[in-house]
Amino acid sequence: MVKHPVSPGDAYYLFATFYGDEFEGKQAADGSTFSNSGMTCAARGFPFGTMLEVQSLETGKSVIVTV
Repeated sequence: MVKHPVSPGDAYYLFATFYGDEFEGKQAADGSTFSNSGMTCAARGFPFGTMLEVQSLETGKSVIVTV
């Protein structure tokens, strides 16, 4: 479970997956239209608009996404 409030520099180790093409154009939980090309994520426990750095533990590469 995510502790609140969330602070810059907090680290969480969670399992990430992706949404398939069948979700393209459908309504997201925040009311926006989902796009596979958008840098967004669904993350239970984080408020909408929270920016998260997601890093692959395998490759070390990271991206910034918005909940």
